[in-house]
Amino acid sequence: MAHQLEANDNIEVSDYLFSPPISREDDPLKWWKEKGSILYTHLCKIATKFLSIPATEAASQQVEFSQELGT
Repeated sequence: MAHQLEANDNIEVSDYLFSPPISREDDPLKWWKEKGSILYTHLCKIATKFLSIPATEAASQQVEFSQELGT
């Protein structure tokens, strides 16, 4: 049974890698929730987890602030 799941996962990953990319105008998180969840059930869980992490500029702001202070 475990080998069958691994084979299905490999096929899903292959299908995803060889599929055409979404357009630049599309929202990737929305695409995964609406279409990816149907086409790539296992990958969707991973994609939505990482795409929903908010972006931050904290590290770059810290560098700029230290440069302003001359440290």
